Amino acid sequence: MSRTFFCAVLLLLLPSIAQAADVTEPVLYRHFDDKKALFLEVLREIRETALLSWQGEVARQADPLAKLHAIASAYLVSTREQAPEFRVLHHSLLETQDAEVASFLRLSIWTVRLC
Repeated sequence: MSRTFFCAVLLLLLPSIAQAADVTEPVLYRHFDDKKALFLEVLREIRETALLSWQGEVARQADPLAKLHAIASAYLVSTREQAPEFRVLHHSLLETQDAEVASFLRLSIWTVRLC
């Protein structure tokens, strides 16, 4: 992943992250060793937010086929409601050349129990 993309992502998402945490951007930076650590946390948060949403949708269903439909629908809703975040995730999957980021993305297991 190019340094330019990496920095652009942080510039795009950092204000909303800082606002959600009720801190300033400089305070947010101080909680991480470097920009890559912050970026990895952003990726982790994108994954966790999506998974929690999807698990909630699946939990409301009893029938396995209904669960499958629920997860498909939840995925599509997530990609619309969190379009910038999913763009970051997908672009990172395609473009990263950083071994640590690539490892995180490969090892991040996206599972939702359907049965």
